[in-house]
Amino acid sequence: MDEKILWKFLYCRTSPEEESAVLDWLGESDENKLMFKEIEAAFNSSLIYSPQEALSGKNILHRTWLRVAGVAAAVAIMFGSGYLFSQWRIDRACSKVVRIEAPAGQRVHAVLQDGSEVWLNGGSYIEYPGAFAGRSRQVRISGEVMFDVTHDAGKPFVVNTYAATVRVFGTKFNLVADEEDGVFSAALLSGKIHVVSNESADDCLYLEPGQCAELKSGRLEQSDIRDTDDFLWTDGIISLNSSSFSLMASKIERAYNIRIELVSSEPPVIKYRGKIRTVEGIEHTMKILLADTGYTYSADYENNVIYVK
Repeated sequence: MDEKILWKFLYCRTSPEEESAVLDWLGESDENKLMFKEIEAAFNSSLIYSPQEALSGKNILHRTWLRVAGVAAAVAIMFGSGYLFSQWRIDRACSKVVRIEAPAGQRVHAVLQDGSEVWLNGGSYIEYPGAFAGRSRQVRISGEVMFDVTHDAGKPFVVNTYAATVRVFGTKFNLVADEEDGVFSAALLSGKIHVVSNESADDCLYLEPGQCAELKSGRLEQSDIRDTDDFLWTDGIISLNSSSFSLMASKIERAYNIRIELVSSEPPVIKYRGKIRTVEGIEHTMKILLADTGYTYSADYENNVIYVK
């Protein structure tokens, strides 16, 4: 780590990217913490004796320590205040809440500061602290989010939702947490997760790859993943793998930020099985969806509504 960056950090002059880099560097080793404490001590004494020299580098660091030797009592006081100042800097970074949202009809991919990757489906969001400096990595989500979490046994990854908390053990999994519709599900693709209901700590499940947990009638229920193609949405692919019109329509609604309304009294039975790329457009998707069903559609693009009849 460049010493000038550390001095800038102490002076509150770092950019958000530099600040995050310093905090990550501090967590890498005890040697880094020791180096920082030495520079911090020089910074503290420079506030008393020569603030104009604070960014001048190693020579100032050496001269400052000579001054410190002659005024141990004053420096001892400043060491305490310097610690509080640096701790305040770290606490301030941790208290910052970063929020990433995926606009309706779009997807967002992001990499968190620990290297974990997240994919957000349309209308979803994730919130997390500006620095994972505590004993765990806490995030909160709403909507549908795919996670690929970097393993760190000393700092577990925890996802908070309206319905349940998910403790992660170096894992790839898909979460759906829609409070408005009362929907919660967790599908594990690799690794291991522990899902705990917010209503009762006794209502909990450990999932193995290929398993999922769903909230049904207020309780978590475990089952096997029916089709992993359901999670290809991260690549902009809709998998038509069910005859259920309502299930397939909900996928299309999220992908394109539109509403599908059934005009007929009975829903069509979906016959096509396969995959559709969202980039091919809503008209192509609707034609495939309704192929050989005897149903047609009309579009009201001004109000973002598709009528099926």
